[in-house]
Parts: sequence; structure tokens; C-alpha cells
Amino acid sequence: MDSLQGASGTGAPELRAVDVLIACIVVLLTATLSSFLRLGLEVRLFVGAVRSAGQLTGLGLLLHAIFNISNLWMVLGYLLAMALIAAYEARSRAKYIYRGLYLQILLVIVVVVFPLSLFANGAVMKSRPWYNPQSIIPITGMILGNCVSSISLTLRNLLERVETVEQRVAFRLSAGATRWEAFLPEIQDTMTTAMTPIINMMNIIGLVSIPGMMTGQILGGASPMQAALYQLIILFMICAVCANSCFLICWFVTRSLVHQSHFLNIQDLQPLASLPQWLYERVEKYWHLCSKRKRYLLLVDNGEEGENPGAHSSQH
Repeated sequence: MDSLQGASGTGAPELRAVDVLIACIVVLLTATLSSFLRLGLEVRLFVGAVRSAGQLTGLGLLLHAIFNISNLWMVLGYLLAMALIAAYEARSRAKYIYRGLYLQILLVIVVVVFPLSLFANGAVMKSRPWYNPQSIIPITGMILGNCVSSISLTLRNLLERVETVEQRVAFRLSAGATRWEAFLPEIQDTMTTAMTPIINMMNIIGLVSIPGMMTGQILGGASPMQAALYQLIILFMICAVCANSCFLICWFVTRSLVHQSHFLNIQDLQPLASLPQWLYERVEKYWHLCSKRKRYLLLVDNGEEGENPGAHSSQH
């Protein structure tokens, strides 16, 4: 057991940068498989690996400073920054957007995520002080991540449905239905789809997989029973956050797309044009062109040159 004792005195071994580099071997093998099967995922894997390494390293350094200072305003500022970034991520995953969507997502996060995080941290887990960064930040992060997934899934499904069933919604409005009633069949299907992942996770948790929070606590030396109870509390909070965030964002969509005169204005929906996505697509396209050029040069060097459009054009 002494070999497993890290510098902090817990049951988790002390990791170094070289250990992470060794773990990168599996990512390289995945990229090799993608290249062999010509899946075109090499750029995405590289970008994802670099981003995750940089983001988690920066997160670790930042949280180390916040935990040492343990200042209320610093904790609140960090939580606000998390909410701003999460709202942007949820909006960027939607296929269609409309004016004011970002502020609506941000409001849903503030109204739903923060109260439930404070409730779980202060009332249920009895953390003191209530803004203890070592508990409130990880709890909010786990709940917020699932909230972003639920909101993005709800927006993508609901807005795409609205575009395809525009005439149905308009007919219900003309027949005297309220905004909510006109969208109710689409909202029911959308919320069912958005809630399915969390329900499936609740059904298989502890049987097929061990959740991340429970795993981390066990590696940190906590009692498995205590780790299970903490994970159960977080799971219940995630379930509540997913349901309430889906409901509120559906309500905002109905209020935004249907005017006070009960007229559905589908023209308010606009395709999302993201600058990072545009740059990513250009880099990926350039990578494919370079790979294609490299394969052609290999064929030429091996004396297996195929049809060359430039050669045919010169002969003519």
C-alpha cells in the first residue's frame, strides 16, 4: 500500500507529465487506425488531445490557486465564467439560432444550475462554508456539463422539428391554441429524447459502469460507501437539472418564435455560422488535400501512376 501513497497522503499515486505522455500512445494508435481506414479523424483527434491537455492543465493550475485563497468573490467569479462559457457552448451546438438565444440559455443556467448546486453543497452535503471551492466548483461543474448537453440536445431537436412541422404548428395556432399547446407534441418528443440519456444512466449506474466522481473519491482514499452516497446525490441533482433546463428552454423557444398575435415567424431562425467551426473545416479540408497529394506522390514513386488529369489535358 505504501507504493500507492501519493504526496498528498491519499490512496492515489502521484502522477507526472511523463505518465500522461505514455497514455498518449493510445491516442496515437487511434489516429493510426483512422489513417489506415481513411476515416479522416486524425485532425479531430489531434485537436481534441491538445485542447483537453491544455484546458485540464490550465484548470488544475487555476483551481489550485482558488482553493488556496478560498475567497467568496473569486469563487463567484469563477462560477460566473463557467456559466458564460457553458451558455456559449450550448448555443454553438444548435443547428439553428435566433436573436436572444444566448441570454435565454444563460438565464436557464443561472436559474436552474446554481440553486441546485448550492442546495446540494450546503443543505445536503453540509459543506462549510457554503462557498467552499473544493466542493461547490466540482459539483457545479458536473451539473453544468450535463445541463449543457441537455440544452443543446433540446435546442437541436426542437428547432429542427419546428422547421419541418411549421404548417402543423401554424394550424394549431390558427385554431386557437396557445403557444405552449401549439408546440406541445414537439416539446413532448424533444424532452423525452433529452431525458433518455440521464434515465439510462440511472438504470445502469453501479452495474455496468462506475461513475467518475465515485471513482475519483475511491482513488483518493474515501470509503466506497461514502463515495456511492455522494455520487447518488449528484445523480439526483443532474436529473433535476436536465428536466428543468429542458422545460425552460422549450418555454423560451415558444415565446420567441410565436409573436403576441399568435403568428409563427419561422424566419427568425437562422443557421448557425461559427467562426471556430469555419476555421476547423478549412484546416480539415487542407489536411485531406495534403493526404491525397501524398498518396498520389507515393504512387508515382512506385511507378504506378494512374490517370493524371493534367497529362491528359496536355496531350489534347
